[in-house]
Amino acid sequence: MKLLNWNSLKKSDFPEKTCLTIGVFDGIHMGHKKLFEKVLSESREQKMSPGLVTFSDSIFTMFKSADKPLQSLEERLSAAEKMGFEFCILIDFTPAIAATDGIEFLSVLKDICNLSYLVEGEDFRLGDGGRTGKKEIESFCRDNGIGFSFIPPVIFEGQRISSTLIRKLIKVGDVKTAEYLLS
Repeated sequence: MKLLNWNSLKKSDFPEKTCLTIGVFDGIHMGHKKLFEKVLSESREQKMSPGLVTFSDSIFTMFKSADKPLQSLEERLSAAEKMGFEFCILIDFTPAIAATDGIEFLSVLKDICNLSYLVEGEDFRLGDGGRTGKKEIESFCRDNGIGFSFIPPVIFEGQRISSTLIRKLIKVGDVKTAEYLLS
């Protein structure tokens, strides 16, 4: 899997069409895998290159209250590569990145990374303060001829699978269920 740095992206780094998903993905759990499967299936069907946009561990050190990642960056990238992702855009989380407008961020993906299809979870938000949500993303994609899908949450025993849920399970000592959700 080709690893690209956000700060040095060039249009020539990318094939003609890409299908992307964006997220922290601090532990590749069953919910993420469902999202990844959709990226990979759309990529195959529409002859696009599947890519992942994620963050280095700097996102966990910028906030004092932030949790540590559930898996190392190497483990997360290895899992994405094994699933079939062709490239990963890695972003160092800085105050400047945190302040980036969500539509501006998506415009970079469209203009430089040849974004042709975007897959996200229904509750996904991006940009400064998480101000860009599903409605704004759908509008951007429609206006720019970009396909998109929003995946409903994956539920386990009545709860949405998330890194927060997995951390709660670990905190109460239910490591077996946490491992299952991360498998």
